[in-house]
Amino acid sequence: MTPMGSTKEIALVKSPRPKLAETLEAAKRGDLAATRAAIVAYDAIWNGVEVYVATRSRPHYQEVEGVYQRKIEEMLREASPNLAEIVPLAAAMLAKYDEAIKNSETGADLSTLFDDVAAIRLARAGLRAAGPALKAGDVAKAKSSFESFQKEWPGVKGIVHQRSSDTTQEIEAAIALAASAFQRSGSTAAELAPLVDTVTERYNAGLTLVVTEARATLPG
Repeated sequence: MTPMGSTKEIALVKSPRPKLAETLEAAKRGDLAATRAAIVAYDAIWNGVEVYVATRSRPHYQEVEGVYQRKIEEMLREASPNLAEIVPLAAAMLAKYDEAIKNSETGADLSTLFDDVAAIRLARAGLRAAGPALKAGDVAKAKSSFESFQKEWPGVKGIVHQRSSDTTQEIEAAIALAASAFQRSGSTAAELAPLVDTVTERYNAGLTLVVTEARATLPG
């Protein structure tokens, strides 16, 4: 069957799959550290592109994330994870993910606004990692993650600015405050956390503007 979905969407939806396959293979080998690293890497990409999967099929999205991923992550947080029990879950998740890819390949094109949503969500990966790092007291990791986000922001700034110059200015002001605090010697996780939270809040407000516009293009 000739693909109907956009080439960009198909490529993006496929992009987390290698990390999901790595999760399965690492679990099969009994390599706990590699399994944890792979699922974290998968989630960083998945969070950016899940909008396509959820829009195409809410049940697929709920099974991939709400059932399989959630259970795997819960099991990996246990004191002594049983990787043998994770293997069938990861295999089932991979199979379900392949069905989601098929939905993108055979479905009618979505509005390019969904590509904008995905771009903003993908650019947010470093910001999403900074918060948990600060919660864990790892300022160095949080700083590195935040700086990664800062590099991505200019690439999507225009998408937000087209909808709201005020929101764009609020995001930039919040980024500047947090960046300055990260550069100060001796800044603590407790001091940095609320600044990163503000960036996240402002950034998500910009994302919501685009999500709302994209959803308005759907039938019904």
